[in-house]
Amino acid sequence: MNTYREYGHRLLRWLPVWLLVSFVIAGITYSMLTRMGPTYSVHMSYLVSLAEREQAPDYKFDGFYALQATDLFTATLAEWMQTPEFVVKAYEAAGLSLPTDNARRLTKTIEAKKSAPQLITVTITGSAAATAEQLAKGLQVATEQNVERYHAEGTPALTFRVVPSEPWTSVVRPSVPLLTGSAFVVVLLLLVNLQLLWYATTYAHRD
Repeated sequence: MNTYREYGHRLLRWLPVWLLVSFVIAGITYSMLTRMGPTYSVHMSYLVSLAEREQAPDYKFDGFYALQATDLFTATLAEWMQTPEFVVKAYEAAGLSLPTDNARRLTKTIEAKKSAPQLITVTITGSAAATAEQLAKGLQVATEQNVERYHAEGTPALTFRVVPSEPWTSVVRPSVPLLTGSAFVVVLLLLVNLQLLWYATTYAHRD
């Protein structure tokens, strides 16, 4: 019982210090978040459809195989858009300089996902709305060029049509009050637990 009473006494004695440190860390977090500013995301989609197919004798290409082929091409195109060389081509088509030479960080600016058998949803993220919107236009140009090259240089039995939607830009702002309050609580709990660990170690050593 005396051990718990002593710990409570020590905790109350140091609590103002831990509160002060937590307030300082929360203030730093608030300052950093307010300086970060919002991020912008350009949302667009691609609708993939079968334009035409080669006619082969003694071969029946029905609607099921047409849908299956379109689904496979849609998945391929979605993965294609997130390769480093494709992203670089989109930046070049947009007339933008590369923000980094790190391939992993570069591919994070564009997120492409096959959300339906014939639909690809694309999200382009940037710190400036104009840059993200310009990159979206570059992506459209790069996609059109790559699809044309696929049809011209490959040996596909099918020809696909890829139609982009009109881009729309959204704004993502950090939740400053929530993140600041979270920083305060996390730091305070960490300091209190570190004090508990230190006291438990010291008391055990005395015994």
